[in-house]
Amino acid sequence: MPRATKDPKARAEAFVKRLADSEEIARAAMATAQQIMEHQANRKRNPAEAFKVGEKVWLNLKNSTTPQLKRKLSWTQARFTISKVISPEVYELGMENSQQRPRFHVDRPTPEISKRPPTFSTTRQNKNDNKENRQSKKRKVLR
Repeated sequence: MPRATKDPKARAEAFVKRLADSEEIARAAMATAQQIMEHQANRKRNPAEAFKVGEKVWLNLKNSTTPQLKRKLSWTQARFTISKVISPEVYELGMENSQQRPRFHVDRPTPEISKRPPTFSTTRQNKNDNKENRQSKKRKVLR
């Protein structure tokens, strides 16, 4: 923009207009950068698990206070029941006789798996059954 006029009022208005244009460009760039950062942050996130009142959950006691004298002798996990849903992210656990606050973020407890997957059992026969099978096979071969 050429400085054709030496009028201070016109120059001030032009300066204010340039500042407003620059601010608009900066705001658009910030909004674009914010969208990109939000997309990158949410790329690997999983939705939070929803628990219901009365559900059993396991709680990691790594950062919790326990009545044990030695930390290495204390339990690492404990099973609790959800007593209250405070918000979709915060749950209150039924922790009677505990010195710890009973409210936890949804990431701390893990659901209890009530139905275990089927186990693969190998059926072992008695030694007598194996001997009988071998003897019957020998008899068949000898006939």
